[in-house]
Amino acid sequence: IVAFHGRTNDNARVRSYYGLDREAKEYFVAYPAALRTSTNSFNWADPGNKPNEIRDIAFFDAIVEELGKQYCIDMDRIYVVGHSLGAWMANTVACVRGGIVRGSATVGGDSVQINCAGPTAAFLSHNPIDNLAPFSSTEKTHQLRVKENFCEPATQSVEPQSLLCQKHNGCLKGSPVVWCPHRIDTERGKFYPHTWPEGFEKAIVRFFEGL
Repeated sequence: IVAFHGRTNDNARVRSYYGLDREAKEYFVAYPAALRTSTNSFNWADPGNKPNEIRDIAFFDAIVEELGKQYCIDMDRIYVVGHSLGAWMANTVACVRGGIVRGSATVGGDSVQINCAGPTAAFLSHNPIDNLAPFSSTEKTHQLRVKENFCEPATQSVEPQSLLCQKHNGCLKGSPVVWCPHRIDTERGKFYPHTWPEGFEKAIVRFFEGL
């Protein structure tokens, strides 16, 4: 699992709240660090990058290659995870590297892609009242993945029900699309609809294990 951080939280910070070290014990989990911008935030791309030439797609490629050399990794089970800008990057990588990435799981982030390299299983979650990332853009990413995976518009409710998840019918075998427009809008008692939902890491591992 390659887990991307967002615009303001670095890789150490997201490692502490993604919960993957605890839940994904049978996986290698890499937490790459993005470059800082002139405003001291982070970004995975350079200004003007074309959609299929995002700067740090090469970084992802290098991570997979290097870990594949060092460890006994099933190269058919490469996954990406992200939150916010990290979700944007994970969704982008899953699209551009559709022949490599087996599945993605993201919260509160879209993608700049309009055509993907191939089908990839997707578990997408976003709160409709999120005021930090546009829900409408993530809906477009959701529909792109439905198209790329040849899914039907019809859905059925699946776990976790707490995230209001719907699984599309008829997707290509091994490439399901689950869409979760959750309504969780608090974090540590404060209103924050851009939150990483409690228990999402368990749902991620369950999704990946089912592929």
